[in-house]
Parts: sequence; C-alpha cells; structure tokens
Amino acid sequence: MILPAQEIRRRCASPDAPMISPFAESAVVRGMSFGLSAASYDVRIAESVTIYPGEFVLASTAERFHVPNDVLIVVHDKSSWARRGMMTQNTVLDPGFIGHVTLELTNHGRSALVISAGDPIAQVVCHLLTEATAQPYSGKYQNQEAGPQHARDDGPGVTMTDRAAAMDSVNSPPHYKRGDLEVIDVIEAFELNFRLGKSIIGWQ
Repeated sequence: MILPAQEIRRRCASPDAPMISPFAESAVVRGMSFGLSAASYDVRIAESVTIYPGEFVLASTAERFHVPNDVLIVVHDKSSWARRGMMTQNTVLDPGFIGHVTLELTNHGRSALVISAGDPIAQVVCHLLTEATAQPYSGKYQNQEAGPQHARDDGPGVTMTDRAAAMDSVNSPPHYKRGDLEVIDVIEAFELNFRLGKSIIGWQ
C-alpha cells in the first residue's frame, strides 16, 4: 500500500522522529512543485550543480529522512526534469534508514542543465509494509551526512585504497600482501584483472 498525503503529513509531524524534515505542504519554486502531493513527496536539492550532456553527478537532498520500520521509500524521477533529459537513479530507502539521501543524477539530454540549491529534484513514494520489519536498516549509509556521499565498501576486505595500490602494481602477480594479511583472493584477482584488461590464464 502507498501512503496518501494525510498519512505522510501525520508521520512527518512526529516531534521525535519526523519521517521527512523539514516538511513542506505543496509549494512552487522557480516553476516547479515541491513538498506534499496526493500520494508522494517532492524533495529538493541541497547544492547547486550544472550537469552537462552525458554527465553523471552526485548530489544530496535538502531533506533528512527517518524512515519508520513499517515503511519503505523509493526515490523516483521528477517529471519536470525527466522531460528535459535528466534521470534520477531509483534509490530505495529501507525501513529504519536515517539521514540525507545522496542522489545519482544523469543528463541524457542535449543541453546542459543548471540546477540551483533548493530546486525540486526528485519524487519519493512511501510504501507501507504489512508489518514492521524485524531487521531495520543498519548499514554503511546509516546517519548519512548532508552533501553528496561517495560509495562505501561493505565491511572488511578489499578497500578502494587496496584496489588503487594493486592497480599501481600492474606487473605484480594477482595476489599481493599488505602486512601479514592477503587482501585479494581469487575472485578479487579476476575482477582486478578484468578492470586492467589483462589475462590471468595460467597463473597459480
């Protein structure tokens, strides 16, 4: 079930954990609507960006989310921008997620798009679960800060720094050591060599 306007408003009015804050009733800025609508909510961008044709950028919502354990939120394109060629990658906010949302924006149009801080940027739809989840979100993006946040690795293992170090050593065998820990296993070696365009056939 999708939450209607009145239920979105009610959940955003919670003094302890508003689902979306700051909350706004339906309003218009620079010719585009934002805030509450019939069964969704239009969020705004926190920073000014210019996106050139074919370019991909990260941005952040001005709003902060505190998703209840019985709600799942999906971020969708805003039609006013979609008709100009901009796509917002659909993002799922799991039940229990807290923080600002990083937006992944791509310009598929033929002209540069100038977006000012505070402009409406995307639409979020709130889905009600049949019951509150027993496993609310507690992952790497919990309490995500304002401003665009880059991808983060899940837990221990090969980090982006490790990968960069390996790519700087393209003539080394696919396995290497950092201290006493082996940080690239067979699967990571395949991935690394794929990215380097090198064959690993025959190595042991």
